[in-house]
Amino acid sequence: MDPKSSIPSLKNVSAQQIRQALLDFKYDRKPATLMPRLAKGYSDAELAAVAEYLSRD
Repeated sequence: MDPKSSIPSLKNVSAQQIRQALLDFKYDRKPATLMPRLAKGYSDAELAAVAEYLSRD
């Protein structure tokens, strides 16, 4: 990945950290433009499954 990219890498980020970030977007605890809208379309269990998938190597 380009080191100048503004998109952070998920490498070495735990499933719990990803899950918490997704839940923070869903419940408006973390400001953003698009992610809160996307996260609100999923249940907490679905977001946990996404987090688990994204945390895999």
